[in-house]
Amino acid sequence: MKVSNALQLSAWDVESEEKWLKDLGYPVNKHKDLSHKELIETMKKDKKSSKGQIRMVLLPETGKPMIAAVEEKVIQNVLADK
Repeated sequence: MKVSNALQLSAWDVESEEKWLKDLGYPVNKHKDLSHKELIETMKKDKKSSKGQIRMVLLPETGKPMIAAVEEKVIQNVLADK
């Protein structure tokens, strides 16, 4: 959701969604415990990625997923909460 928002594909209320997930007992923001560099390198190896280009399933709106290439800088900014 944060990446979809960063790419201006959506306007999710991320805080509300995170609260809902927390209330259900799901962990959120686990990425803060991980090395962002290692996380991005792992994303480059994902089956959706191609030639080192990270591709992610994004959610522009409920029930409307899409696969899109995402620049590394966008992911770095999202991970750093910029």
